[in-house]
Amino acid sequence: MIRTLNTWPPLPRYCPQKSWELHPAFQRLEPHQFFGVRFLSSKMPAASHSSGTAALIADLPGLGKSAQLLGLVGSIARCIDIPALRSRLAVELRSMHAVIVCPAGVVTTWENEIRKWFGEEHGHPFRSYCIENRKISTPETIQKWAEEGPSIFLVGFEALSALLKTQPETFALLTTTASILIVDGAHRLRSGNTMQYVALTRFKTSRRIVLTGTPM
Repeated sequence: MIRTLNTWPPLPRYCPQKSWELHPAFQRLEPHQFFGVRFLSSKMPAASHSSGTAALIADLPGLGKSAQLLGLVGSIARCIDIPALRSRLAVELRSMHAVIVCPAGVVTTWENEIRKWFGEEHGHPFRSYCIENRKISTPETIQKWAEEGPSIFLVGFEALSALLKTQPETFALLTTTASILIVDGAHRLRSGNTMQYVALTRFKTSRRIVLTGTPM
């Protein structure tokens, strides 16, 4: 049976219904992960809405938070390829430039997850770009990411903060191009006085999702 995002499992009453199709690569998700993708899709308003909303995924470690996030990104990308569904997407989502901010040590893990779910065999490979080291020069990398879609940009917390301080024009391109902001490690944002927090507040998109496996 082909799952769509307006069928099983049911959503809470407060979640609007969607008719998006789940990306084929994610048909093998566990039920709780499929529910998570569908919940997240309900937080991505359609073309008739001017702004998005935020969501928090706080599953325990090992339950597949990354699969749920990539399931959302992949399903949006699938809608981009289908004219009847593309017209329902908010304009901001029709290019799908996702930014994932995470601890530097997890960037490689995210890269591996992207390859796992979006390999050539799944019919919709994503280009991913990343910076782990705060010393890496990134203007060309971010420019390539901004010009290509759908694509995902991976960046560590420290590298993002360094980019804000040392390359403000490049940082501005990143924050204005992003269609959706995903933060892996919400527990690191407890204080509003850190450069990491300040950097994240500069993103223009209102479509924001945070992940944590650590009690807040």
